[in-house]
Amino acid sequence: MKLVVTGSSGFIGNHLLDSLDGSIPFDLSHENAIDNSDITISDDIMNASKNCDGIIHLAAISRVSDCEDNPKKCIDVNINGTLNVLQAAIKNNINWVGIVTTGEVQWIENDKIQSFNRINNVYGVSKLASELLVDVIGSKAGLKSTIFRISSVVFGEGDNPKKVFSLFVSKSINGDDISINDTSSEWDFIYVDDVVNHIKKSAYEKNESKKFVEESNIFSGIRLDLLSLAMIIKYLADSSSKINYQEHLIEKVTKDDFNKIVTKRKISHKFLTQVKKVIAHNLLAV
Repeated sequence: MKLVVTGSSGFIGNHLLDSLDGSIPFDLSHENAIDNSDITISDDIMNASKNCDGIIHLAAISRVSDCEDNPKKCIDVNINGTLNVLQAAIKNNINWVGIVTTGEVQWIENDKIQSFNRINNVYGVSKLASELLVDVIGSKAGLKSTIFRISSVVFGEGDNPKKVFSLFVSKSINGDDISINDTSSEWDFIYVDDVVNHIKKSAYEKNESKKFVEESNIFSGIRLDLLSLAMIIKYLADSSSKINYQEHLIEKVTKDDFNKIVTKRKISHKFLTQVKKVIAHNLLAV
């Protein structure tokens, strides 16, 4: 199966591309991408996707702050880019398109739209508009599509070093103190390979559904506050880092402390193995 992967130099896109045989990278920053790989130029994706079986669309301005700083670029890439993908798929008679979006958007049974939290940023608005384009334009043309809503913090090898998981791993390895201001909020955390496998399964399995648009929510079910995450990483990395939070200081995470978190949060052995893999990968890079 020949697939075009837009946003192939991004964190998830790069992992996905590595796992797909014979697929085409489409990204301005990817070293092996074809010369014309600008998602905002319709002819680029139109030409790249000729004679392909499907398109997996990850290209996006994904940092909320970047979208706030430059809303015009966000709209051009996230909304117009999605429109270009859909039009290319329709013109080239492509069988299937996968669109990666955010868990902030949720469709309910009566076809009205709501969000888990009120969408109050340009990024969320752009992803909502992208989903509507898939439904309206794709469905009218008879294009089979899957909307992948990632409702998790995705972590893994090669992630942005400024993101919380990578930052905690880096500080633990280097023995730097970890400071936490928010100990109450929780997030779902998922390993990048689990996201990739979820998308691949959908791309390769034969879709017998009569629905043109399928919805697939991606999450692990493992929810952690930042203090618990920091303690897990510190323990597994056998780190000398200190954890500062709300005028408290944790100098050592005992086995008992670690086991209490694992039990309370129902953390699987698989998840802990994935965390260890990321730590090991970062240790090799030091």
